[in-house]
Amino acid sequence: EDRKFVRTSIPNALSIKEWDLYRDALEADKIVNVPIAKHHSLAGITLGLKNMMGIMGGNRGQIHQRLPECLVDIHRRVPVALTVIDAGRVLVRNGPSGGNLADVKPFGKAFASRDVVAADVVAAEKIFRLSPRDVGHIGKAMESGLGVSSGAQIRLIEG
Repeated sequence: EDRKFVRTSIPNALSIKEWDLYRDALEADKIVNVPIAKHHSLAGITLGLKNMMGIMGGNRGQIHQRLPECLVDIHRRVPVALTVIDAGRVLVRNGPSGGNLADVKPFGKAFASRDVVAADVVAAEKIFRLSPRDVGHIGKAMESGLGVSSGAQIRLIEG
């Protein structure tokens, strides 16, 4: 099982200089990230940025104190080509484990972007009615130049 992960250096890291990352993610030509939008008790929400924690091996619990910086580090090392956020049904509270159907609300939308930060900015605002700068990891990604630095840079096409 551990052979699926490779100790990987992360140049110019904000927080984690190296980590065990999923080998297939490192070797892929392109990454398509398809998170299910949900509330998260520690991170606030899980969208595209947070979903990439799934490629991390080891004890991920130890990064939660510097989660915003760690997520920027992971995305710099393993960039995402396309993010498609599934917001058909959304866990709006008590996530990620939830368990109560009253916590799941139909939303009936999806959000897609080649810029993971832009996808998260729009989804945070539209689904959760949160300012992206109020979500630690989205704000840090914007501030770090990982993607858009302002919602004004996003062209929204609805269909």
